[in-house]
Amino acid sequence: MGSDSAKTHEAFTVTPAAATLGLAAPELAGSATAQAQADAAITEAFASPLLAVPDTAAEGDPAGAPLLVGGADLEDSSATLLTYTGSGGPRDVLFATVTPEAEQKLLEALALNDEHKVAVTVDKQVNGRLPIDEQHQLFEQVQTIVKSVNHHLKAGDGIPEHTHANHTTLVAALDELDADPQRTAAEHAMIGHYRAAADQLAERLAPGYAVAYDNGGKVPSLTAHEVASTIQVTELVPAPAGDLPDGLAAAHARQATRIKPTLQGGHAIWDGKQRSTGAGHEYVIDLGDGYTAVYRPHAAAEGKKNPAFSQRGGLEIIAPPGGGHGAELVTRLGQLNLVNRPMSQAEGEWAYLSRNITAQRLDTRPEVQAALEGCKGLEDATYQELWTARADEAIGMNEHQLADFGRHLLLEAEARALTHKVAVLRDAVAHATGHPDGAALAASPGYDPTPTRAGGWLQWNRFDVAANPAGVDGAFGSRGLSHHVRGGDLLGLLTNGGVLACTERRRLMGIKTNVGASEAADMDTGGAQSVFLRAAKRSSSGPVLCWDDPSRLLMRADWYAYDGDHYGAINPKSHQYSATKLTRDPHAVAKFHSASNEVMFRNGIDLLGEQAPSRILCGSKSMRTKVLDALTSRGISHLAGRPIQEVVKP
Repeated sequence: MGSDSAKTHEAFTVTPAAATLGLAAPELAGSATAQAQADAAITEAFASPLLAVPDTAAEGDPAGAPLLVGGADLEDSSATLLTYTGSGGPRDVLFATVTPEAEQKLLEALALNDEHKVAVTVDKQVNGRLPIDEQHQLFEQVQTIVKSVNHHLKAGDGIPEHTHANHTTLVAALDELDADPQRTAAEHAMIGHYRAAADQLAERLAPGYAVAYDNGGKVPSLTAHEVASTIQVTELVPAPAGDLPDGLAAAHARQATRIKPTLQGGHAIWDGKQRSTGAGHEYVIDLGDGYTAVYRPHAAAEGKKNPAFSQRGGLEIIAPPGGGHGAELVTRLGQLNLVNRPMSQAEGEWAYLSRNITAQRLDTRPEVQAALEGCKGLEDATYQELWTARADEAIGMNEHQLADFGRHLLLEAEARALTHKVAVLRDAVAHATGHPDGAALAASPGYDPTPTRAGGWLQWNRFDVAANPAGVDGAFGSRGLSHHVRGGDLLGLLTNGGVLACTERRRLMGIKTNVGASEAADMDTGGAQSVFLRAAKRSSSGPVLCWDDPSRLLMRADWYAYDGDHYGAINPKSHQYSATKLTRDPHAVAKFHSASNEVMFRNGIDLLGEQAPSRILCGSKSMRTKVLDALTSRGISHLAGRPIQEVVKP
């Protein structure tokens, strides 16, 4: 919400935009009076949080607690607080994604040593896959290709082009690793293991391959290369940080990682240390007082590769041991030059309107475009007026003080303009959707600028579907949305948090890898940030989750879909991405004809809340008994208002 990027501190020419949109120019006289008026304006605008920041989440709850942060620095203006169970007591961690537009000011808050990394060879006890295997996702790459090749050999319909491309990528990665003189003997053995699999795949991908699937054509199953010994590995060790400039946080770069919790008995457990490795790099930031931040940038540093697309912009702020740090973790965002206050109610409506503009594709409407441009001009003009009135206060300030002064003026400009901006945008959206004005839109059925909690995340609705759910369900006729439970672990899905979570969320919850299909590929396309459902005829056999009334899910403002297999691509640089084929129109989804169509929902779906499935098909009577017993033991007697006995089927 608003414009929080750094502005150059210089005199501005005052424009009439503020007066045009009904904002009176501030009457400021004297720095003390000006400061008092500024603080009063900011306090008034942000005094009513849309959602209070929790001090802690339920300890061990793998879904965590969602929260909303003001400004537009975080994607969806949201974050998630997880309180892990640990040997030293509870451990609070705040997870969020920084927008590309806010990245530069975050980096400006860091004191990075130019010689921050030194390559060393160290002895390391490894019990399982080698770090370089996990970093490059070699096993996952091979497994994805094997599954595709076997599937299409069995079907006899030809190997698709993206499988050939994935094989080419795998071979190139193996070649690059093999040629690296720093690779150890253990790492070369691992490379050889996957090279043998790649050679088998190359044989089947070659033109003219004609061996039948059931007569030797099937690619044998492959296991991950694992070791259980002390081996030598190459690691990059941070160099000393040295003296830090005032106001900057000590930071160093390292290979990208992620928290590696475990899920035991439905509880997320993390010792504060265990992490898995990934591609690209990240910054480790010392915030002082036992607080640490880890940030994976959108932009690659010189000579470095980017993390997977779904990880870019990922921010973790880790509290010292003990619970109750939720509010302080949000406050610590300020040390990274990010907005660090709860979202206000006015900001919430702005966010709601913005999400509906995207969901309903209203950004192409001229009245909406004009309103967005006018709102930006309004905030800029307010900032200019404030700077002109208070420029004398900046005399004698050093660079750090000037930056703080500028950020305070930005916050004040946002506060003064906020109510007017919301009114302008609401009117424009109203006209674009056939309502007389913003007041009529706000009073219409379906309009609700308050998000709802589902699992460990928050969701806004799209008012077009919310106003006419029967129309959407009618368009589907006898079809619905469904999700086939991969691996058949329906009981685990319902008891480990009770959420259908995306790949990235599952990592935070402690769920093991390879639960979902094509996890490695989805991380590159961005599909790893969503769960996948399919529009199809209503299922009659399980294990499968069925939504026979699709509007309950399509009422969300965060979904998108493809009529075909695109790996949920939102990464514009992914060859699976297609701006023309991606749709957010529920009536278009109702007409999907491809058997591999996909409907993506951000973060996941709360299976035990208002978005619970219409039917849970267990696949057997014995599994139905286990599911009913598990739900009953948790005190759950109804799902989405219906008795569980009516929802849970054999």
